[in-house]
Amino acid sequence: MRNMELSSNVFWHQTDYNGLRGIIKDKGLFYSYSREDLRAYKGRKIGFPMISLCDLPLSQFDDYIDKYGGYCIGLSHEWGVENGFNPVWYNFMGTEGSLFQILQTQTKPTNEETYNLLSTIKPYEGTLYRKDKVYENYRFYDEREIRRVPTYDQLIDNDLSPMLFGGEYDELKAARKAQGKKPYLDELGKIDLKYSDIKFIIVKEEHQIDKIYKDLENSFGLTTSSKEKSGIANTMHYVPILTYKQIKEDVIGCGHNKIADLKMDTILGRNFEGRMEYWINSLKEKKDMSNTEHEEVGRI
Repeated sequence: MRNMELSSNVFWHQTDYNGLRGIIKDKGLFYSYSREDLRAYKGRKIGFPMISLCDLPLSQFDDYIDKYGGYCIGLSHEWGVENGFNPVWYNFMGTEGSLFQILQTQTKPTNEETYNLLSTIKPYEGTLYRKDKVYENYRFYDEREIRRVPTYDQLIDNDLSPMLFGGEYDELKAARKAQGKKPYLDELGKIDLKYSDIKFIIVKEEHQIDKIYKDLENSFGLTTSSKEKSGIANTMHYVPILTYKQIKEDVIGCGHNKIADLKMDTILGRNFEGRMEYWINSLKEKKDMSNTEHEEVGRI
């Protein structure tokens, strides 16, 4: 009997709605600072510039799809390897012999050495910080993160700090906003994408699918006359766009008691009143999302 595979040939990048549209528009991914829970290294939270992916099978997404914006673009395994992405090194914090402990005991590591090591290490478990939410005892190991970080010299040449300690992370974000700079590090350039590199896209709402297909057509020059050659309308290279609801209910198979389905609720006599309240709240969220779509495309 064949064992269940624990990785896939798709590297997933998660973002928000504007971030997804921005990636398609720019035809690439940009670095941005991410704050890591590295309490095992001198008790600190440290921000590193990076581009993060994961190679979880779609069936293993479960709650992961909620944590980083809810919108995903799936990219080919070959694209990730060719562009220098690598799995991070997971270590238990405080365990004897861990990379954290080795760094902790070094008396005079250079900034470059410390950056090169710490930016590619991740705790097995720790605290996940996401905007206004904090997840304690979060098991990072379950994400199977694949990461690319800029070189130390790239950062120094662009007057960017390789590591942001404590409040430096929030201060830099605020400073870039005040200076009219993008929150992502466009000065470092982007990692380019071709249309053929895109394997899947996941959105939250069904009504967003047509907009994303239109974005793909506009960005990659897939005009009506070129669709057959470019593959957006046939099987030569078709990018499936799935919804959050489809992933939860049809792929993972655990969302039937979490996501409203008013038609089936009516047929089966399930908790219709409770679902109606959920549905009304969903309509409000769609209205808010619709208003957001008219704003300039941004990036988290």
